[in-house]
Amino acid sequence: MNLKKIAYYLGIALCLASPLVFGICMLIGLDNTVPLSLMITSNACRICSLEAEMTENTMRSDKAMKLYKVTTIDQYHYKRVFTVAAKSQYEALTKASVICPHENVLTIEEVD
Repeated sequence: MNLKKIAYYLGIALCLASPLVFGICMLIGLDNTVPLSLMITSNACRICSLEAEMTENTMRSDKAMKLYKVTTIDQYHYKRVFTVAAKSQYEALTKASVICPHENVLTIEEVD
């Protein structure tokens, strides 16, 4: 079991245990510091699990991006070369046509 799942389930368990501890503290006559600290710890565990999930999603989407070298030519036969980050050649073509709308794309090559 990975750390993200442990933090998530620990947060849920602490969240569910907090009202029970609050009731016990009320019966015994103690103050509310223990239930409040359980709620704070529960929220911290949930935040950690969400941050881990967001980091994992970011890493997954970053791996899908590739660099493409795009060469365009205008009506005066002036060639322009630039690099585009895209997930596919089609997306690189789309981005190139947005960057240089009045130029034709000659080549699209994936950069290593």
